[in-house]
Amino acid sequence: MWELSGTTLDPHRLRPILEVRLQVAKLALTAAQGEFLYRGAAAYVLHSPANRRLREAHFMAILTPALKHLSKMLA
Repeated sequence: MWELSGTTLDPHRLRPILEVRLQVAKLALTAAQGEFLYRGAAAYVLHSPANRRLREAHFMAILTPALKHLSKMLA
């Protein structure tokens, strides 16, 4: 895995990194949404830990490159 972090932008070396990035963002969203549903109304409180984690997962999904862009790059 560490050999993937070289400075070259070779598309063949970049693809595994993009795949991992896409999977991690999707897993973060799934986990945060699951916690939100599990906690129920308490998760809607603005300063609740579940609410913070959901906002962080959403940020990860829109962080450049966003999920949409990662999917296009890997297609």
